[in-house]
Amino acid sequence: MGKRAARHVGYHALAAAPRYTREISSHKASPGLKEDRFRRRAVSTGYRGFMARVGRGYDWGRADEPFGGGIPGVDFDPAHEDSTGQIMEFQVVPAVAADPTTPPQFLVLPAITPLPAEDRSRPLALIELESNVHDGPSEAVLGNIEGGTAVHRHWADEVTENPSQGDIELWELYNVTADAHPMHVHEVAFEVVNRQAIEFDEEGHTNIHPVGEPRGPEPWERGFKDTVIGYPNEVTRLRLKFDNEGQFVWHCHIVEHEDNEMMRPYRIGPVQPGQPE
Repeated sequence: MGKRAARHVGYHALAAAPRYTREISSHKASPGLKEDRFRRRAVSTGYRGFMARVGRGYDWGRADEPFGGGIPGVDFDPAHEDSTGQIMEFQVVPAVAADPTTPPQFLVLPAITPLPAEDRSRPLALIELESNVHDGPSEAVLGNIEGGTAVHRHWADEVTENPSQGDIELWELYNVTADAHPMHVHEVAFEVVNRQAIEFDEEGHTNIHPVGEPRGPEPWERGFKDTVIGYPNEVTRLRLKFDNEGQFVWHCHIVEHEDNEMMRPYRIGPVQPGQPE
């Protein structure tokens, strides 16, 4: 399918040539993920740096693999530093005016008020359908977990997620694919509650159940989000509050996936005039 999945992105300070010489910081990012990054470093005029991607990659000129979690250089080969590993160069030049910004250590951010406990849970599924003509998947889709089995739905199928206005729900995203998927829910900002490993029978995606202990959100996931990475063979749990009535969508933010059926409508409250049912 020519798929691209979530990238492992690192911010690196580099020498004059784009060689990874000293890492400033790194974290995981993905298509559609929005973040505010506060960082200030004392550097001299003439300094050059690069934002580099160190996620999965083959040799020069070949496409990257779907990201499935892990550490670059340990669990898989890093992206090539002279090609697919490069994202953006920045250069420090002489200032043309006084700097009005506030240093990060002096910023005062608003307190985060956690959402109350959920009214109900929804077990949902991230699925790949196998092709009948080649060895591999034909499309990625979304669906529900019913009796421990992943049941796929298409875009045009009836709405199955219909919270009432004001409801708080726990959405459990069971990923039975081999890829990480950046999952985006329109209209709401949610909390990442935890992730947990799952086991299942690959034939038919049956007998799906969590195993082991849940682990909490990553350090950069402790605020409210609208996109989260769902890793393969895991369930990712989100707590959401639905404030506004209407019909919206949730989907994978990889373009090839969301345009190929990995998107579903959901409705808050009753059907409104002009909305599909």
